[in-house]
Amino acid sequence: MVEEKEAVIEHTGDSRRELVFEALDDVSHIRIVDALPQRIRYLYFEHSIQGELYLDRVSDPVLEYIGLMLEGMAYWKQDIHSMCMGGLGAAGLYHASRARWGRDFQLDIIENDSRMVELAQNYFQFPKQEPVILNDFRAYCERTSQRYDSIFVDCYSSTSIPPHLMTSEFMQALNALLRPGGVISFNLWSAEANSIWREQLKTIYTVFHSTALVQCPDDQNLIVYASNANLITPDAPFCWKGKHYPVRMLKPAKKHFFHVILNEVEVIRDHNLAALLEQHALSM
Repeated sequence: MVEEKEAVIEHTGDSRRELVFEALDDVSHIRIVDALPQRIRYLYFEHSIQGELYLDRVSDPVLEYIGLMLEGMAYWKQDIHSMCMGGLGAAGLYHASRARWGRDFQLDIIENDSRMVELAQNYFQFPKQEPVILNDFRAYCERTSQRYDSIFVDCYSSTSIPPHLMTSEFMQALNALLRPGGVISFNLWSAEANSIWREQLKTIYTVFHSTALVQCPDDQNLIVYASNANLITPDAPFCWKGKHYPVRMLKPAKKHFFHVILNEVEVIRDHNLAALLEQHALSM
């Protein structure tokens, strides 16, 4: 990694953006940028925003999709004693989870890149005493004996979800980690940015007992919730920061939605993964 940098890279009116950190090598370009005076810190992979954090109130998610991942978990799973996070990023999900559920629960964070842990500690207020399991998320899921009430799947490279985290075999490994009534929250990115989202959704649909979908109107991210039990919709509306969000129950209730949207696409499996990626002009 290169040394920390401080430079104004954009200045508009009373607002400016300052480059805090930059690392460039043959395989990645990472930048950390502060927006001032809002005091929002951004994590970029290439030109894609991978995380944002309010520097003065880290427990308040900047990104709508993180807020919805958390709200969905609280909506369907009130009693959480154990949680697993796939991917650390800018630690926004970590801070918001600790703020909502405190420290009296087991939290396992799985991150495959030690650089991300270092950046989160040095620039995104992630505590150095908080343990992180350095491992590929799928490898961890397939080998661990741990079981969880809730699992968050928010794993990204600079351009996409890692392909081996899309397949039916990976979903089955996740399902095996859930305690009875457990819930998984997936961020599938937006349909515009993620051309293979239908295949991903169908794959999740076919593995889990029940699935639900909420779309972020601001950034269009698709948030999918899955469980090994029925997701019973509470009487209260699904809300975040005073805004109501419609919930689409995909399984077992909305068979019509499944057939219309997903009938023409394949389930992603290890054996057809390469062909599907080629079809969508994606790489391994």
